Amino acid sequence: MSCTWYNILNAGKVITELGVPFANSIQRSIGDGSTTDFWKDSWIGETILEDKFSRLFRLETNQEAKVADRVRWINGSCEFTWEWSRNIIGRANNELQVLISMLNSFTYSCHNVDGWKWTLSPSGRFTTKTLQSLIEEKFLIEGRSGRETMRNSLVPKKVGIFIWRVIHKRVPVLLELDKRGVDLHSVRCPICDDDLETIEHSLIFCSLAYDTWTRIYKWWGLGNYSNLSLNETFCGSPNVATSELGSKIWQAVEWTSGYMIWKNRNNKVFKNKDWCSASVLNEIQVVSFDWMIGFLGESKGYILTGIDGSSILMNT
Repeated sequence: MSCTWYNILNAGKVITELGVPFANSIQRSIGDGSTTDFWKDSWIGETILEDKFSRLFRLETNQEAKVADRVRWINGSCEFTWEWSRNIIGRANNELQVLISMLNSFTYSCHNVDGWKWTLSPSGRFTTKTLQSLIEEKFLIEGRSGRETMRNSLVPKKVGIFIWRVIHKRVPVLLELDKRGVDLHSVRCPICDDDLETIEHSLIFCSLAYDTWTRIYKWWGLGNYSNLSLNETFCGSPNVATSELGSKIWQAVEWTSGYMIWKNRNNKVFKNKDWCSASVLNEIQVVSFDWMIGFLGESKGYILTGIDGSSILMNT
């Protein structure tokens, strides 16, 4: 097994404990079968054959046999060869019939070499992005106890779900993962390294996040951004508009900002992309426009203006 897959499997033990079925998700992809253990590798079904057919395994004379030793392709057809220590009778014979049925239904690719596949991904390829989504869906969002997600019709549902996770401390910042038993090298902010990475720090107090919020407040003419809490930032009702619609728009901008700050945090951590607060602000403006323009339009007391060729929402 390659070092990369070995490390993935080790990390998977912790992930499995979080509720994501990772432990059995790495399987051998069978080619000619020359490097895959017939009995001891996970290559067919959800359980290794040694455990599923324990009676047969005890009767096997070569318990280190490869798939190629037991499954052979002759003139395009598949044949099975066995080396038993005695005749197969009784319950062992019942096991053998089930095993043969499994082998007959398996799709082989005898012209390729053996490899690995990740069964939690339709493509069979392991990606950290897919794994992150699984962790969030299976672990971070579960346990809502019937409470509603946050809602604002001016932004997509995924943004409301994200804000709900923020308020209920279900965003996978390093300190939250550490509390849940994930073994990490460090729990300090991976962006600024000035403090522990709590949700508040990641979305508000990290120097790059804070600078982004300062620019957002300047954009809306609200003066200096003060050290607000998560609830004050995302659930408060600051006096930024004189109408119910205006307050709803401002809330949508706040939620969009938190969502995009988290997105840029992940791009910085996992893809090593640069974080420029001015660029993040422009991204927030453009995304806000795209999400809200169909609902608002110019007749709602808000105008659309251009910045560097892009359209944005502005409070009038």
